[in-house]
Parts: sequence; C-alpha cells; structure tokens
Amino acid sequence: MRLFMVELVRLASRRAVVVLLLVATGLAAVMLVSAAYDTRPVDATERAAAEQQLAQQRKAGESDYRACLDDPTGYYGPGATASDCEGSRPRLEWFLSRPELDLVAEVEGRGRTLLALLAVTGVLIGATFAGADWSSGSLTNQLLFVPRRTPVWLAKGVAVVGGTTLSAAVVLAAFWGSLQAVASARGLGASADAWREVLLGSGRGLGLVAAVTLGGFALTMLLRSTVATLGLLLGCLVVGEGLASGLPFERMSQWSPAQNVGAWLSGGLQVFDTSICTPEGQACVYTLTLSHAVTYLGALLAVAVLASLVTFRRRDVA
Repeated sequence: MRLFMVELVRLASRRAVVVLLLVATGLAAVMLVSAAYDTRPVDATERAAAEQQLAQQRKAGESDYRACLDDPTGYYGPGATASDCEGSRPRLEWFLSRPELDLVAEVEGRGRTLLALLAVTGVLIGATFAGADWSSGSLTNQLLFVPRRTPVWLAKGVAVVGGTTLSAAVVLAAFWGSLQAVASARGLGASADAWREVLLGSGRGLGLVAAVTLGGFALTMLLRSTVATLGLLLGCLVVGEGLASGLPFERMSQWSPAQNVGAWLSGGLQVFDTSICTPEGQACVYTLTLSHAVTYLGALLAVAVLASLVTFRRRDVA
C-alpha cells in the first residue's frame, strides 16, 4: 500500500499528467457549453411559426392518418396498432430551428465523443507516466529501494490506472450533472431510462479508459519510450484498419480496432460490410457485439501486459 501511495503522489506531481487532465476538462467544458447553446429554447416567434407549420402539415395528412387508424396493418404490416399511426404524425420538434436538450441524444453524440477523448487522454497519461521514469533514469534509483520488480510494476500500473479512471469519472459526473442542471432550469425532466443510458454508457467508457491507460503504461514499460509507444499504437491502428478493410475475407471489419472501440462504447455496433451482402445487395449489415469488442481488445491488452511484465522482470534496467 505504501508503494502504491508513493506512485499515486508521483502521478499527481507529473506536470504533463496535470496538463493532459486540464486539457480534457477544458474540452469537456466546451462540449457542455456547445450542448447548452445548440439546444437553447426557441423564442416566441420561432415557436409560433413552427406551430403554424405543424398545423398545416397535420391538416394536409389528416385523411391518411384517419385511414391508418381504420386499418393500421394495411399501412405498417401485421401487428401494427393505432400507436404506429400516431408515431408517424408530424410533431412540433420537426419544425423547430433547434432541438430541445435530450440526454439520450447527448449520450450518442457529445457523450460518446467525450468518452473517446478521455480514452485518448488515458493512453497519453499511461505512456507519459512510465516514459518519464525511463527518460530520467529515476527507475534505477527506485529499484535500489524496492528491488522486487513485480510489485513496482503493479504499484505503478494500479496508480496510473486508478488515478486516471477516477479523474475521468469526475469529469463525466461534472458533465452530466451540469447538463441535468441545464435541463432542469429549462423545465425538461430526464426519465429513468435516460439516466440508465447515461450510466451504462459512462460505465463502458470508464472501463475503456482504464483498459487503454493500462495498455499505454504497459507498452511504455516494454519499449522504454513514450514516443515509441505512441508510434507503435498509431502504426497498429493504421495497419489494423488497412487489413480490416483490404483483405478479401468475410467480416474482416470485425477485426478493425476502431470498430471494436465503437462497439465497446456503444454496447454493440451495426456494421456495414459488403463482404456479406447477398447478390440482391441486401443483408449487408451485421452486429458487432460488446462481448466481441471486449474479448478482442482485452486479448490485445493481455498480450501487452504479459510481455511488459515478463520483460521488466528479466531485462537490465540500467
């Protein structure tokens, strides 16, 4: 525990780590302001014009709506009900110049962008934290006081992963709490389902932040250089995307790093892949599941961690 606390203090004292967290927080604040501004309430003139357009459109489609109510299955197929007819009627928000603040929409928009930003920040922090020890030569001195290498590696890894993930959780809590405050001030409530989506999305995002932070740290402990780690990750991303899109095998897109990250953040992703299309050009979409993404990215992380630990235990540090 003492070794862990020492590493946690060292993490907090890294200027580069603090700067990265401040930049991420600043960008989160920009997203928050953007969300509040883009969904600001319309004025009375805009609302009156939208209501007039709504009335005109509903009047024009009234006969079709009545016919649908009389025979929903004739319009929407077997199992259709009157609620399907109601759902197709024009709504006021269709004619407003900007939408109202909707937390579910933000989860799929700015919320996902924020999670990706925090994941990138995690990679940079993990790599920077380990790289600074190698570049300064301080790791040699640390091992003089604690010669057991595995506890040193684990203490560093747990500290950087824990500290970064906790910081990301604070940023996410501030972002969603502020959005909820804005929504409440405008008289817009958030349903339990909306908050469920927020919490599930944030949980998956924090899991990704923890994983990529550990991956960045492990690779840098293996390669002994922050630049080498970032170069390797960039190269793997480019090569991985190229192979996933270029090799003539069915569903190669399921091995795309970017697609798997998207599936992790979304809890599953609909992927368009021409390799599975039928001759008629149909059935070109399949579901890349969350379990596949976790297994694929988790396997890559496990290889990096194992290689890093084994190498750190056996290789000369000086």
